[in-house]
Amino acid sequence: MPQPLGRRRILQTVTMEQLMEKNIIIKEDPSAAAQAAVELITRGLNSSQREYHLAISGGGTALLLFQALLKQEMHGKNLNKLRLWWVDERCVAPDDSESNYGHALKNLVHPLGIPEEQLYRIQGEGDPAEEAARYAALLKERLPERNRLPVLDMIFLGMGEDGHTASVFPDDWAIFSSDAAVETARHPQCGQQRITLTPACINNAGLIFFLITGSGKAGTLERVLFSRIEPPLPAGRISPTQGRLIWIIDSAAAGRLE
Repeated sequence: MPQPLGRRRILQTVTMEQLMEKNIIIKEDPSAAAQAAVELITRGLNSSQREYHLAISGGGTALLLFQALLKQEMHGKNLNKLRLWWVDERCVAPDDSESNYGHALKNLVHPLGIPEEQLYRIQGEGDPAEEAARYAALLKERLPERNRLPVLDMIFLGMGEDGHTASVFPDDWAIFSSDAAVETARHPQCGQQRITLTPACINNAGLIFFLITGSGKAGTLERVLFSRIEPPLPAGRISPTQGRLIWIIDSAAAGRLE
């Protein structure tokens, strides 16, 4: 397809078969994308005959998902089955404005009335290395294992404009190669310490979905999904060993795909 004169970016031509092969779902706007994610979660809860273990991320995309979840009627036995884990956490107290746990508590847990005993938070206020070991032990205690790693039923991930996901940042080779379930990390710009599930642990889940919205992530998403450049960005390293991976994006995030 001819491109308008002066257009500086190159669009990646993507076929419907490629979208289906990579399980890419494109929705018209952020609200519709979040609703598609909610449907995945409710379907998982509805089909489970036991506790359902979901790990959630932080950030603006998480708020979008939380708001969509609050509009969904989640109560009774389905909500009682839900067990919430955290993909990553900043090393701050739970009442800090940057706490992923505090953010979820305010915008999801309290409004839904999820009891504390259904929450498995990362204690960001503790010593990072000790907390990473404690959280790994808790995952091992509460979840089944496969490949010597815990198996979460579902993991919700976001993606930064630099391609990071969870608190796994580009060039963090130690975490990429780790066979542990939980590691400590450091933000490459501000130096803030984090605690995060590793790619090995994430890839062991039953179902993983990314929720990505906004034109600011379109170029990175194109590279993650279809570029052959090595090494891949952190989000491009998410590839389930036995589970499923689904990408839910809005039309703005899909702006580099034709």
